[in-house]
Amino acid sequence: MSRFALSLSSICIVFALGAGPVAAQLQDVEWNESLNLIANPDSMYSQTGSDPAIPEPLSGMLAGSGYSIGGSVTFASGAPNVTSDVQGSYQSGLFYLEGSAYGRIDFEFAVRLVTTPPISVSSVPVNVHVQGTAGVTGNGDLFAAAWSSVNIATGSGPLGGWMVQVDNSSGQTTDNFNESPQYQLAPDTVVFGDKTASASIQGEGLVPGSSATATAWVDPIIEIADEPIPGGGGASYRDFFDIEFADGYAALDELAIQDATWEEIKQLYR
Repeated sequence: MSRFALSLSSICIVFALGAGPVAAQLQDVEWNESLNLIANPDSMYSQTGSDPAIPEPLSGMLAGSGYSIGGSVTFASGAPNVTSDVQGSYQSGLFYLEGSAYGRIDFEFAVRLVTTPPISVSSVPVNVHVQGTAGVTGNGDLFAAAWSSVNIATGSGPLGGWMVQVDNSSGQTTDNFNESPQYQLAPDTVVFGDKTASASIQGEGLVPGSSATATAWVDPIIEIADEPIPGGGGASYRDFFDIEFADGYAALDELAIQDATWEEIKQLYR
């Protein structure tokens, strides 16, 4: 079953599978993505979502005598990361130039029991490694901004949130986060996650010779900690527990993730 919600700036596709009853049912991945380019009010290029008619990565360009603006949104085939980027330049012939690229993935995961451990376990250590970058170029004649973020939470409240944001008029043009917190999670507790990469460029009353770029990238890694269970005779948590991800994120038994594109992955779960 698929549900589509369309607008000029974004499309949301929710994939819902009919599955048998399981503990703490996970909701399938939700993607939001858009690319919008404008050169003067009467020239517009727009791509949204992951409709099969639109190839991925989303990418496009507007170009003419004395100007260009292009961008892309990429969901990597080898890992569940997101990259958004926009590039623009101006010499003459325009009054207004704008571009934006936005990609977000909402996902869920839970700790699942694989086989019964030798001792009762009420919580399992889970390592969450989160990375994100944001970078821009240009001197502000074409304003450029970028941000990336990761957030995770349970039904009881937030577990962690990380974000970096930069622009080319503030003096800080690059930033990143790279953190590795550990959480104690009870088996079958659903964790909600979202990750976003957004980049944009905008200019009005343009100065000849202006150029700018904006790029954002984000990627989390989530795994059971390779640690011994206290009182378990040296047995590791990894021997008895695993991470189950929402369908469409990393649960790709039918298709090797290194050989898949996000377009193919999404169509598995439509």
